[in-house]
Amino acid sequence: MVARRAPESDGSGAPFPRAEPFRTKPQLAWEMIAQVATHRAVPFAWVLCDEGFGDNPEFLERLEAAHIAYLAEVAVSTRVWLKRPRTAVAAWKGTGRPPSRERVALGEASPLRLAELAAQLPRRAWRTYTVKEGEKGPIRARSLGLKTGMAAPWA
Repeated sequence: MVARRAPESDGSGAPFPRAEPFRTKPQLAWEMIAQVATHRAVPFAWVLCDEGFGDNPEFLERLEAAHIAYLAEVAVSTRVWLKRPRTAVAAWKGTGRPPSRERVALGEASPLRLAELAAQLPRRAWRTYTVKEGEKGPIRARSLGLKTGMAAPWA
């Protein structure tokens, strides 16, 4: 006979779930999207996400690597480049640990805040959409779609 250890309980008789490693909402979302895409469980053409996911570069990079189209909301304070800047690993100065992370190369343009970029664009770049009919008439939103590169926190 093999002895088995009973699952731990809080005294109510219901066992505690097995310990799972902590994962953020974007990590959990990616796991679900990858499963659905892999098993073709639900057909979809693109992913729509709010600022909580749109401000997460790792999540967006995973979508791009999987060739999944997406539309992501981001904060107006997000800094972006319209053209990906050159990057390089800094030269070692002879002391301390040699640099290993790529950084934006010297002489490259600084990223722009989305609010600044939006202010520079012509009015014709914006589209007005009717979201729904409200009690006082149609509810409209102005929107702009741009493909940009998100600046890393250190940029």
